[in-house]
Amino acid sequence: VNEDEIFFNVIISKMVEQKESGNAIQYLGLLRIFLDADNMVTTGERTEKSLALGFFYKHCMHRMVSPLLVVTKGDTPSKDGYGYSGLLGKILELLILCG
Repeated sequence: VNEDEIFFNVIISKMVEQKESGNAIQYLGLLRIFLDADNMVTTGERTEKSLALGFFYKHCMHRMVSPLLVVTKGDTPSKDGYGYSGLLGKILELLILCG
């Protein structure tokens, strides 16, 4: 699997690259819709939720947490600003949804 071509990773990359926090938050909203368990069907032994989240954890989670890891390296934040901190907060919210 080429992780650069996975839909979720493309959205995550676009989200992190955005200079405008409004656009980044829209990308996060899109990810939230796809990863929300209420939107997934439960049938048989394996649910859509377990398949989708398993795929996301295996191929995409490292890209989702990378902005958090980058900013928390060292003694002082490497990036500062209201827009970026808002984006990091939204990433944390999405990670809670995936938990």
